[in-house]
Amino acid sequence: MRLMRADAVSAPTAQPLDGLRWLQARRLQRLLNKGVIVEAQPGAYYLNVPALADHLTARRQRAALALAVILALFALSMYLAAR
Repeated sequence: MRLMRADAVSAPTAQPLDGLRWLQARRLQRLLNKGVIVEAQPGAYYLNVPALADHLTARRQRAALALAVILALFALSMYLAAR
């Protein structure tokens, strides 16, 4: 992530994000909406580190839940196939 590499973690260290592809611009908008990235001034952005940590934790939890559901469905299908 560009902002992390640039150490843009506060308003004074905000960096521009020029030349984004459409997918990157879409992701930027989602992260802006979640407060993970903050626009300090027009065109200059920085990472909200606590919000980023919360975002990544929530993603890990959703991934773990999805994996648990998949494993439970697999175990159920194996049980039913063995019957």
